[in-house]
Amino acid sequence: MMRILWLWPLAFAALSLGAPALAQPVSTTGSTTVVDQFALTEDTPLAFGAVLPPTLGTNQVSIAAGNGARSLSGGGNAALIGGGTSNATYTVEGDGGQTFDIDVPATLTMTRVSGSETIIVNLVQSAAGGTLGGTPGNVGSANFGVGGDFTVSSATVVGVYTGTFNVTVDNN
Repeated sequence: MMRILWLWPLAFAALSLGAPALAQPVSTTGSTTVVDQFALTEDTPLAFGAVLPPTLGTNQVSIAAGNGARSLSGGGNAALIGGGTSNATYTVEGDGGQTFDIDVPATLTMTRVSGSETIIVNLVQSAAGGTLGGTPGNVGSANFGVGGDFTVSSATVVGVYTGTFNVTVDNN
């Protein structure tokens, strides 16, 4: 009998160690938000207006990227004629709060209509990127501009010059 009593604590210990304690399960949720691609819209085109070329020297004709102000600089005697000028302006739309980069080429080549002469425009953007207004889940928007400058001289052939360039925005 003594022998059985002595084994009883060992048997109880073995039984209590054999059954592991189980933790209560925890439910975990995963989520994601799939957003639309950015929509990029040109609001106004880049327009330098009319320029009377200099008879002497050279001038720089500029359009400011941020506000579209036109200016003339340099040692020539060119003149800015009339209005009809603007910086190129754009609206970006997408899911609010998203950040984006703006990609604009360094130059624009404008070719004379009915000719082969060119004017090279050095393009400048008002910002390298931005953040859409609003909050996630709602449409947000942001605006930016593109301006530039080119050189005009007495050798610049008179005429209408046009060209195109591509602007893109990318998600960060």
